Amino acid sequence: MPQNKNTLQVINNNISVLSQIRKSYITQNEIFAFLKRMNDRNLESFNNLAIAFDILTFKHDERNPFPSHELLAERHDVQVRSITNAVSSLVKKGLFIVEKGKYAGMDKRKNTYDVTPLLNLFASFIEKFRESYALDLTELYDEVLKGDYKPQVVPEQIELEFDEEEKPQEEAAAEKEEEAPAEEATVFSETVQAELDKLDSKKKRIFSEVIGKHVDRLDDTTIVFYINRVLEKCNNEATFKQFATKCFDNAKLVEMKEEEDQFDRAKKAATKPVKNKGKNIMPKWLNDEVTETPKTEDTEKVSEEFNALLEELRKSKEIRKQAT
Repeated sequence: MPQNKNTLQVINNNISVLSQIRKSYITQNEIFAFLKRMNDRNLESFNNLAIAFDILTFKHDERNPFPSHELLAERHDVQVRSITNAVSSLVKKGLFIVEKGKYAGMDKRKNTYDVTPLLNLFASFIEKFRESYALDLTELYDEVLKGDYKPQVVPEQIELEFDEEEKPQEEAAAEKEEEAPAEEATVFSETVQAELDKLDSKKKRIFSEVIGKHVDRLDDTTIVFYINRVLEKCNNEATFKQFATKCFDNAKLVEMKEEEDQFDRAKKAATKPVKNKGKNIMPKWLNDEVTETPKTEDTEKVSEEFNALLEELRKSKEIRKQAT
């Protein structure tokens, strides 16, 4: 692999973007044989390995890489769930080790990825491959992951010759933003994710961040309800995130909200005075038989209905408490 920009320029016909060491992932020529054999022997799919090596491009020093699932999904043009499934497979097969909140100032829930098993397997494959193309990758896979075989290590760090060109200000800012740690995106249900996918990238990112804080206490129906409420009520981009945050902070389950609204309506109906709609005209024969007409008959009827409804709501809340 070339070690400086001049060599890259010669190999890549002086094409600028292909000659930039700064945004290049330097690896060995055997990578394609490794990926194909891993896929053909069902040790790991090519798609998952593509994501694995993309995560490796975020490893800039001795620390574990930690790109967010949302960022990886955008880079691969797939759903976040696809990235989550790929990472889960890599972990299950022993190629990645997840270490949460490993570094100072990082959210304790944030995933970082120890890629040592994958690098050891890749390096071991290269060593064996250069000795003979006829190697048993399945056997090597088991030996490496069990720790029975380890690749050779260099006695001292190899330093590559990088050009000392000064980065343009806008490129440096873009690189810094790309490499900055990002919160791992929450995996939503299919219903919520389908609703988010209808939005533009900016609003989708805002809702994903806001909803992620409440996904454990709100059901899908409530989340979708408040997404649409925010979209309906707020058209100001400057205050959109603030408004969405406030709505979800105060959000209640739709079923509970409907019950409370019903309770409030019944309470108002019970305390509202009954209006006299006009003078009652009673036949003389009925007036002679009824000695006293109750003045609070309508009010008492409403109160009875209210008390019955109140008792029903109380029983409903008790059932919900017992269920949780």
